[in-house]
Amino acid sequence: AGLWQLYETHYVQMFKPLLRMMLHGIAVDDATRQKLDSALEVELKETQAQLLAATGGHEVRGNATKKAIAAGTFRDLSTKKVQAWLYDVMRVPKHVKRITGKTTADEVAVRKIMLKHPKVAAACGLILTHRRTKKLREFLDVGALDADGRLRSSYGFSPETARLSSSKNPMRTGRNGQNIDREVRSIFIPDDGCIFLELDESQAEDRIVKVLAAQVPGISEARIKELLWRARAMPWENDEHVRAAASIFRCAEGAVSTAQRYVGKRSRHAFNYAIRGNTLSEALLKEGYTYTPDECEEFINGIDRDVPEVRLWQRETRIKILKHKQLINDWGRVLDFSWDRMDDDTFRRAYAFLPQSSVPSILNQYGTIPLHRAIRA
Repeated sequence: AGLWQLYETHYVQMFKPLLRMMLHGIAVDDATRQKLDSALEVELKETQAQLLAATGGHEVRGNATKKAIAAGTFRDLSTKKVQAWLYDVMRVPKHVKRITGKTTADEVAVRKIMLKHPKVAAACGLILTHRRTKKLREFLDVGALDADGRLRSSYGFSPETARLSSSKNPMRTGRNGQNIDREVRSIFIPDDGCIFLELDESQAEDRIVKVLAAQVPGISEARIKELLWRARAMPWENDEHVRAAASIFRCAEGAVSTAQRYVGKRSRHAFNYAIRGNTLSEALLKEGYTYTPDECEEFINGIDRDVPEVRLWQRETRIKILKHKQLINDWGRVLDFSWDRMDDDTFRRAYAFLPQSSVPSILNQYGTIPLHRAIRA
């Protein structure tokens, strides 16, 4: 009965709002789209010319057929040729994937190479610029639009947390509508008489972690009171990401920069979910923030100094899944561990489950469903 109620509330009641979103889509200003697309194509060609000079004339683009040349088809960078130039021509030590053991020149590898090998740093920077520009251009693909100039996506649910996911629609147009870069979102326009609003929850997952940490036995009343205040405070009263940055960089909260705040935010999440310094370092590298694994480990330790009770909550979580083989959130969603190996990866999934499954439920039950009904009315 409990599982049926969960299904009815969190899935069935979401079908109509999601179906409406899928059918309605979002309008695209084609003139703006074409203008951005042309500008990005020019940028790509300029970057390729600079890259050819930076590699000493070594071609790192893919092979072009006579037909492609005649059609003026854009030539992308070749992953194999980039690797060949870096590892065979320039003799840079090879980077390999930790899981597969295969040689890679992905974004993290290229950023690491930039830091350690100045002789290829300029070319590596251009490779990263090219990849980002190409990715931005992919968001502008006219093939994703329907005949009426709208973008339509299909929506589904993540199995563990019920977070929304999106992809192409059943007619094979559209795309993932949730990862479109902010730099190109100007192509979207609201319907006549409508406006765009962005609905978000401030520091939502961390608030839940603090409430959970405040429930661990043995914590003093003063610390419980502080944790709950920090979990419930308005965004203008308390900014946990600024607190994290101040703890990490050992400075006053008023002196925290925007970049430091973002590092604090990522470090806070890493600490809450027991992510280690190497993983945090790679995640920050992808976003242009250069910190070594050791530095990132120290960042995480800085958060530990700020809220040591989170470690105690993580310990209690491990005990729960070892004893009961499952976790249940406040909405009745169950994550079962009966057939999982009890290792660090499993424990990290457990730490993330309660916050990450609660936030979409709050957003959908108190946001998406009532808003859909209001729009219909």
